[in-house]
Amino acid sequence: MSIARTEQTSLTPIDGGMSMWRQMKEEAQVLVDSGFFPKEIGAAQAIAILMQGRELGLGPMQSMRIIDIIKGKPVINAGGMAALVQKYCAIHGGYLRVAALDEEYCTIEYKRPEWPEPQRFTFTIEDAKAAQLTGNATWQKYPRNMLYARATSNACRMGWPEVIAGI
Repeated sequence: MSIARTEQTSLTPIDGGMSMWRQMKEEAQVLVDSGFFPKEIGAAQAIAILMQGRELGLGPMQSMRIIDIIKGKPVINAGGMAALVQKYCAIHGGYLRVAALDEEYCTIEYKRPEWPEPQRFTFTIEDAKAAQLTGNATWQKYPRNMLYARATSNACRMGWPEVIAGI
């Protein structure tokens, strides 16, 4: 009887892991010092952003641009979700696209290759009001962008949870 063996290539040697950790800490500090992050983001939060990005296969600069700290947690923004989903769709098929967008609502149509029919998700200004989002200055200045962001992130969560890792 032989015992099945698997190779664990995802494990990093301790010394290589520590070297990567030191590099990430240095990158985070440089990014914080650069002023690219909002002033309230410190080195520890920058590291969390870089770690989250690395888990998603992103580089440091991509991570910095598409991962935000919301209520103390790293969260991928709608543009980042859409980018990851579009990359997935380019390889595997399917699509994510704007079906309608104005100052009152945004409808996103999305389809996975294994689905017979596309799905649609609509987020309205009434939905935003009900969720008490419209008092925010960004919602008041850019309602179309915010409607797009809400509709897109919901469509990504519903259509591709494994791609955005439940973020």
